[in-house]
Amino acid sequence: MLIHLFGSTNPSGEAFIRNVEKEFKDIKLIKYSRNIKSYNYLDFKNYKSFKPKGGDEPCLWINFGPIWLFAEFLNNLYENKKELTQNIKGILTCSSSSILTKRFANNDFDKQLVKKLQNSERQICLISKNLGIKLTVIRPTMIYGQVGNYKDQNISKLIQIMRILPIIALPQRTGFRQPIHANQLANIFINYVINFDKELNSNIKIELVEVGGNSIISYEKMLTLIQDKLPNYDKGKNCFFLKIPNRIFYLLAAPSLIFSPKLYESIMRISADLSGFKKSSSYEFDNSKEDFPVLPLSN
Repeated sequence: MLIHLFGSTNPSGEAFIRNVEKEFKDIKLIKYSRNIKSYNYLDFKNYKSFKPKGGDEPCLWINFGPIWLFAEFLNNLYENKKELTQNIKGILTCSSSSILTKRFANNDFDKQLVKKLQNSERQICLISKNLGIKLTVIRPTMIYGQVGNYKDQNISKLIQIMRILPIIALPQRTGFRQPIHANQLANIFINYVINFDKELNSNIKIELVEVGGNSIISYEKMLTLIQDKLPNYDKGKNCFFLKIPNRIFYLLAAPSLIFSPKLYESIMRISADLSGFKKSSSYEFDNSKEDFPVLPLSN
């Protein structure tokens, strides 16, 4: 199978490359990047920079990059160089569960994010229908973990906060989370790859899937588990979590609404349940069935 791989310069993309090259010698990966010289050059914002390799061989397109950039690139390519899309058998792209969890947000940043995600998914769905190909959109929950030189922008930030602040205040009752390690997400993508030919015969041509890790845990429990996994010399090990009654906690957080509505809503979501998605362990190909946290976290 020939795969054109886009947006792979992140933990999940790097894990996908490592796992595929280790386990599947019959899969040929053609990697594209704007920054890595050993990959084929591609700038999502300049569709003319796309010089596909592999000739006329049927291929699967996989994207781990921001879906709005991938959608814009695919749309420009379809409208201006449609012949370069004729060999695509299917598309597998990463999106985000934020399209669901932040759809009722009031701050402009989150509202724009949801709008970008919705428009991007809609655009890719339309192109896939026009091409008559299979499309799978994966909407992962909070992605964490470090793979090679790439680390996440979620839990790694929480660790940095633990290292800086001696005390972190939390509401007495926190909502549930279902964080997914980058390697688990990569294995979910691999599962769809190895079953792709079987699914071509399915009546379902467009599939939207929300996925998470194997553990559904409270926000507070997530922080304590992260802290437990830190080495003894790490400054984050000494951070103390101060639990405050919810009403008082949110009263104290109220002034942040004036300075940053985005920050205020992120604080409010600490008590929201953002879980209940399909677990990574439910897929056939998953080498990381451990509960949270799957290591490595960060450094």
